[in-house]
Amino acid sequence: MDRRPCVTLHVERGEDITIELYPDKTPNSVEEVLTAFKEGYYDGLSFHTCARDEYIQFGYHDINGYGVYAADVTESGTEETDEVRPYKAGDVAVITAKYPYLAKLQLAFLFTDKPIFSGGREILFKPIGRITAGYEYAKKLSECKVEDDLAPVMPIVVEKATVK
Repeated sequence: MDRRPCVTLHVERGEDITIELYPDKTPNSVEEVLTAFKEGYYDGLSFHTCARDEYIQFGYHDINGYGVYAADVTESGTEETDEVRPYKAGDVAVITAKYPYLAKLQLAFLFTDKPIFSGGREILFKPIGRITAGYEYAKKLSECKVEDDLAPVMPIVVEKATVK
């Protein structure tokens, strides 16, 4: 049996966070994210959103939060659609194409089983994996001091991601 790919995020001045990806459940999304990890896309990026006890998020290069648009996330002909998917605390997810202003390579680390809202609209997540090590540290990051837009006051940088 093939092992699921794991990625360890080495957080600058912090602890490592390891995630296991689920290619058997969301193969296309996992392939895109895994390729991005292997190519170093996420190296040096900061967590840009920290919502206390709900989620932390990272994955874009553009200062305004725009980048690779999510408009083409829909994968017709597969079971991977942009419908609301159940998630639970500890899941790692991408945001669905229902929000075209968000990049499809942005990852959210979820700390709740309850729906999450932004601007009065529910954020729709597609789980692609799970935190397997460093969950408590990742959750603690959601409690950091933030600006009005939920950006951390002090940058939380992922120095490098290691794929296994």
